[in-house]
Amino acid sequence: MDVRNSILQAAEQEIAKRGIVQFSLSGLAHVIPTSKSTVYGHFPNKDELLVEIFNHQADKRILVGISLDNSTDLSTADKCVIYFCYSVYANLQNITGNGVRFLPSNPQLWKRAKPDTVECMKRQLKQIHTLPINYLKDARLTGELTATDAEINYAVIDLLTIERGAIINLTNAGLDDLMGQIDPFYFLQRMIERIALLKWAKPISTPATQIDEQIKSILKGRPFYDDVV
Repeated sequence: MDVRNSILQAAEQEIAKRGIVQFSLSGLAHVIPTSKSTVYGHFPNKDELLVEIFNHQADKRILVGISLDNSTDLSTADKCVIYFCYSVYANLQNITGNGVRFLPSNPQLWKRAKPDTVECMKRQLKQIHTLPINYLKDARLTGELTATDAEINYAVIDLLTIERGAIINLTNAGLDDLMGQIDPFYFLQRMIERIALLKWAKPISTPATQIDEQIKSILKGRPFYDDVV
């Protein structure tokens, strides 16, 4: 692993421990085997590093989304639910670091980042939001789904709202005793109920428990489909 990626990885770990507010570049330099000047050489300020971390995490989600799109073993409804609920399950594992997830909504946190880095973040966000829309539009072309563009867009907005609402509640609570009470399966069921409101050629039949296991497989690095890169 090169120095830049080592710094990114260490920063993600520190944010997971301390949270986005308490995290600092100077503090990071004390916990990794490299000099402070090296850290600042790669990332001149905290804003730049935070946006790079967001982009790195976005890459992972986009890869999951593309892999889902390429899968021939899943229905489109299953792909949508897994795509959005994966984010909830993943963030539940790291409540302290969830501030990075909402970085784009707070420009004050990235006003000193390089323009190219910010543009990359905006492209990542667009792709994250476009992937599930494309799932549904492709399903419409094959006859799996009957829906207008507006119905597709609203379905994706609702799924995104469930996802973000779950993560916001976790982030705002941030209490160890509450973590044990949060069951992501609840949000999975809500997403299934929402996607089922669209007009599918066949009723949605995959059990929620099966989708739950599929998401957990992704998080453990054991893909449940063969065509993941």
